[in-house]
Amino acid sequence: MKHFAVCALVMLLTSCSTTIYLTRHAEKQTASAAADANDPALTPDGLLRAKVLADSLTGDRLSGVFATPTLRTQQTAAPTARIMARPVITYGANGGDMLIDSLVRQKQRRFLVVGHSNTVPAMLRHIGLNPSMQTIDDADYDNLFVVKIKWLLGRKITLTEKTYGKVSPL
Repeated sequence: MKHFAVCALVMLLTSCSTTIYLTRHAEKQTASAAADANDPALTPDGLLRAKVLADSLTGDRLSGVFATPTLRTQQTAAPTARIMARPVITYGANGGDMLIDSLVRQKQRRFLVVGHSNTVPAMLRHIGLNPSMQTIDDADYDNLFVVKIKWLLGRKITLTEKTYGKVSPL
């Protein structure tokens, strides 16, 4: 009976949580190398990083994959969306606050959000978190921000900052 109560409590605690993974797009082409300087594609390293991101999230059954309309964010999100058999849902670059507001209200879900060096930290601050950086450096592509929302006795939001893939040169 005691074992059952412990299992029930563990299930209750884990089922009442939401996880949001936020990251900046992977390595992009330089303006001079890109076919479209205003919307550069990912470099070969960036495409590899996008695959590493997808592989690192494979065990998490994501409810949604979101990216801004730029080619680099779409390419970063695409491998994860493909593995999860989900579409990449496009959100406006200026709509990050509305998106994150809607995601933190979801219960028992997991999401990936791909944004930009200035929008990812801004979304985190918008929901009351304090990331270690105000913006992400231009050469920094390996950050993965993990937001956990626990729904037991109210709502508690925590942030874990991780890295993934090849270490960015800084």
